[in-house]
Amino acid sequence: MNTQNTNFLDFLLTLNGLNGASIVSIKDYFVDANRKASKCIVSGYKNITINVNVNRERQKDKNKETLLNLDREAFFNQFVNGKDDKFTFDVFNKAVNALIDQTTKVGGKLSNGKIKTERTNGQQNQLDTYTNISKGLKIHNETKQVYISGNFQTSSKSDKGNLPQYRKTNKQTKTKIQDILKNELNLKSFQYRTLVLSNTELIKTSGVQFNGQKITIGL
Repeated sequence: MNTQNTNFLDFLLTLNGLNGASIVSIKDYFVDANRKASKCIVSGYKNITINVNVNRERQKDKNKETLLNLDREAFFNQFVNGKDDKFTFDVFNKAVNALIDQTTKVGGKLSNGKIKTERTNGQQNQLDTYTNISKGLKIHNETKQVYISGNFQTSSKSDKGNLPQYRKTNKQTKTKIQDILKNELNLKSFQYRTLVLSNTELIKTSGVQFNGQKITIGL
């Protein structure tokens, strides 16, 4: 096994062997505007930290409990009321209810309430396309790109090049209120992101060099 493959295996084994959540720092992460469904309009670089090996379903359950127990009137008066003429209590309630719906697990049930017994074609295609290594870590079988998923922590400017540019969106009033709720209540399941890395030119350093992107595990 050559050095590159050994380092690549070490990298995967390190992530797979994590006990509990751990911070992963990626320096010079490339945001590709050409990636499918990307919100980026101009490619660029930035430094990113994410929290990997998290239990997303547990986070969703905790977020749901927080939202269900929320003193809506008190929260509205403290954080929402008066910030925008469109921020009414009625829209606020709809925003909270929509977030609760998003945290509700469907599990193995179909929309008609019946238990799902067979995989759909889409699900089978997902299994055929990726190899799952561990929680939040999978590899695309053809491109060999590594997908790392976890809770977004921070991002900062990279020294390697310009920051990526994103298309501007006019958020609906309900979405703006949901952003306030996510931030003030620290709803972690909504911080979940997936980063895509190439496994070429992997070099072991004090962290890991991954196609020019320095990765440090467990800061």
